Amino acid sequence: MVALTPEGVLYGNPPRSAHAPERDDFLAWMRATESLAGSGSLTSFNETLAVLQARPAVAEGKFALVISDAEEAGVYERIAGNWQKVAGLPAIFTESLAAVRAEAARDLAQAYAAAANASRQEAAEIVGFDPTLYLRKTGGTLTGTLSASGRVVVGTGSGAVALTTNDGQGNCNITFNHEGGVPDSDNPAQSAGRISFATDQNAASCIVSLADSTTKGVPVATEEVLRLDLSEAYFSKNVRTNGALVASRAAGSWIADIPQAKAGTNNDQIMTPLRTAVSIATNQAVQAWVNFNGTGTPTIRDAHNVTSITDNGTGDYTVNFTTAMPDANYAVFGAGRFDESAANAAVPGVGVRRAAGAQKTGSVRIHTTDAGAGVANDCQMVSVSILA
Repeated sequence: MVALTPEGVLYGNPPRSAHAPERDDFLAWMRATESLAGSGSLTSFNETLAVLQARPAVAEGKFALVISDAEEAGVYERIAGNWQKVAGLPAIFTESLAAVRAEAARDLAQAYAAAANASRQEAAEIVGFDPTLYLRKTGGTLTGTLSASGRVVVGTGSGAVALTTNDGQGNCNITFNHEGGVPDSDNPAQSAGRISFATDQNAASCIVSLADSTTKGVPVATEEVLRLDLSEAYFSKNVRTNGALVASRAAGSWIADIPQAKAGTNNDQIMTPLRTAVSIATNQAVQAWVNFNGTGTPTIRDAHNVTSITDNGTGDYTVNFTTAMPDANYAVFGAGRFDESAANAAVPGVGVRRAAGAQKTGSVRIHTTDAGAGVANDCQMVSVSILA
C-alpha cells in the first residue's frame, strides 16, 4: 500500500502534470486529518520514521503519523522517550500499491520497448537490415547486406572460419582455424588453411595454402599449394586425378625437349608426338630407308629420312638423306626387282656404286645390275636401308 499524501492527492502518485485531483479523495483525506487533529493527540505528519525521530522532544502519550510506502509507515506513540509503532496507517491514507506498481511497471516496459526500437533503428542505419527483424543468440534470419569494418568470425574455439583483411598473412582472406595466422581450435588433432586474394595489386591472384599439425594459440605460416592468376594455375605439389587430365596443349619442364628425346634416358618427362618421332629417328638402328621406282625418272614410293633420288644413268642412283648420318661408316642394304613378270627369272644385284666418294654422310650412290650378266639395268622396284 502507498500512503495517500497531500502531494498524492493534489499531483498524483507518481506526480503527473496532467493529474486532476478527485474530489472524493481530497474530501476523505481532509476528514481523516480533521478527525485525528481533533483528538488533540496527533502531533505531526512525517515522510519517514527518521524525520519523526529528528523532531524536538514531544510529550509522552502523543501520536504521530509516518506516511510512506515503506514498512515503517503507520501510527506511532511517544512512550518512554521513544517513538513506537502502535498501529498501521489508517486505510484512508493509503491506495492500492499493486495498482501503482503495475502502472510503474507498465511505464518501465514502455521505456524499454522505446529503447529497444531505437536500438533496432540504429542497427538498421548501420548494417542495413529491416528493423522489424533482429539477430537472436540462437537461430534467426538476417536479410540484406551485413557490413563490417573488422573481421567476421564464426565458430571461435572450434577452428573458426573467418573473413579477414590484411591480417598479416594475406590481403583479403577466408581463413580456417587461422584467423590472423593463429589457430584457435581446442582439438588436439588439428590443421589450418586459408584462401587469400591479392586485391591490393593490379595483377589478380588467388592462393590456397595449408598447414599440418597446428597448435591452439601458436602462430603458424601456411604453405602454398595452389596459385591462380589469369594466365595459369600453378600447383606447387603433386597433382593426382582419378579422371582424365584434359588440356588443349602441354608445355613446361615436364615435357621432354629434343635433346632429352634424343638421349632417351630421362624417366620423369612425357613425350609429345614430335618428340617421340625425334626419339625414334635418333635411336632406331635404321637411320634411313627408301622404296622407289628406278625406271624413267626415279619416283619415291615411301621413305624415311630420304629427301630425293638422283638419276645418274642406267642402274645408277644417288639416295639423298634428309638428315645426314653421323659419319660415312654406315651399313647399306639393298634389294630390287626388274619387273612383275613371272617369266623373268633374272634377279638384280643392288649395292654401293664402285666409285670414289660413293658413300657420304649426306648421300649414298647405288648401282643396280643383272646379277647373272653383270650389266647395269634400271629396276622397277629398288629398296635401300641405311643402318648407323
